[in-house]
Amino acid sequence: MNKEADKHIERLVDKMMKEVVLESPSKDFTNLIMTEVEQMDQVKFIAYKPLISKKLWLFILSSIMGMVIYILINNNLTTPKWFDFFEFESISKLMPNINFSSTILYASIILSVLFATQIIVLKNYFNKRLAL
Repeated sequence: MNKEADKHIERLVDKMMKEVVLESPSKDFTNLIMTEVEQMDQVKFIAYKPLISKKLWLFILSSIMGMVIYILINNNLTTPKWFDFFEFESISKLMPNINFSSTILYASIILSVLFATQIIVLKNYFNKRLAL
């Protein structure tokens, strides 16, 4: 059945190809297209813009340098009072049988903040990109 259908389709296509006359473009077709391309507005082309600007890179670099300088100057870094403003007792009250180490709690908080920041940055980036 498939071979017969294929042969029928092939004969039909051959018949249609014989009936169609080969068309050729006009002599100045290329020149007309090139003049239209040259006349296009340059505003329509999207210029490359980096996702992270130079000012933001400078801010990130200065923040990292500030943290390094703070760590080098401050000798009392062994005290566990960096994140005392977070109350982890509420988590332990909800799940009394599960014990979370402070490292996992800090990592989950930092990752949550970074994830939320990434969502906001990417949403703004794609909204601006699709607005063009």
